[in-house]
Amino acid sequence: MNEAREQARETWAQALEEELSFWRSTMAAPPQDFLDRLDPMRPFRDPEAVQHLARNGRLRVLDVGSGPLTVFGYTALGCRIDLYPTDPLAHEYVRLLREAGHEAPVLPMKVEAERLPEVFPEQFFDCAYALNALDHCHDPVLALERMLSVTRVGGIVTLVHLEYVGRLENYAGLHQWDFFIEDEKAFLANRDRSRVHDLGAQFAPGAELIVCEHGAVEETDHGKGRSCRLRFRRLQAEARRPHDCGGTRPASQPRPSDSQKPEESYFTESGE
Repeated sequence: MNEAREQARETWAQALEEELSFWRSTMAAPPQDFLDRLDPMRPFRDPEAVQHLARNGRLRVLDVGSGPLTVFGYTALGCRIDLYPTDPLAHEYVRLLREAGHEAPVLPMKVEAERLPEVFPEQFFDCAYALNALDHCHDPVLALERMLSVTRVGGIVTLVHLEYVGRLENYAGLHQWDFFIEDEKAFLANRDRSRVHDLGAQFAPGAELIVCEHGAVEETDHGKGRSCRLRFRRLQAEARRPHDCGGTRPASQPRPSDSQKPEESYFTESGE
């Protein structure tokens, strides 16, 4: 397994220049979506999170794998949005933004998802997001664990990824993993399926998978695909995975009691 991880890391490193080349071209002739991200008054895109998760008029938000500009927006009526975009290529993105003359409302921070606790305190965020980003990680299961660890009890971690994106991209470049949903369960697997993780079981009882659904069909470079939308709610102060094989919860680990579960909210249903 260590050899496979090292090979994945080398593949990941080789693909980074391609990623930078893409953004260099995008910034030279930016499409409207990119220009919209530069608007400091852009509304925060998840108003329900503002309603249900903000505390004392403030919402702390983590965007993992944000790229040079977050897609989430920066403002909400009656609430301060403290947005923390993170990306392993943040320093390079900041350089590209400055070379192209773009002024970002919030610059990304250089942090790998697997190393979030080295930068942020335990339970620092109210909510965390990764949009088509965790499949780029060296170890996406560890990355999700770390996202949960820096999200508070009762907070929400949302993942949106193209289903079977590795297969669709022929496992080229950064696309070395597949997210997919089968029998209403969420899975993550590498190319040769030597690592297959049932994500709902992986993090119980510290976190609960509360949304597991397919999104709309999208056009990709390799045909049509559809997204997977997953939401985890952190239930306990200890949210780390109990083991690394992903199949079942050890019998010695009890399910969380009703008293440990936060108040029900819109997050128990699909509703974006």
